[in-house]
Amino acid sequence: MNTFINLSAQKSKGIDCSIYKNARQLRKDALLIAEINTKRIYCIDQILSKKT
Repeated sequence: MNTFINLSAQKSKGIDCSIYKNARQLRKDALLIAEINTKRIYCIDQILSKKT
């Protein structure tokens, strides 16, 4: 398996598009996880505040 660091200039052409698409997807996933976690924390805070 070739790694990016070992690719020649010729073989690495166009790989930036794949890296960019992957980074965009990772960002979307991270934002979704953050949103879900924020909602969970809010719900837990609401439940705990009702118990006191």
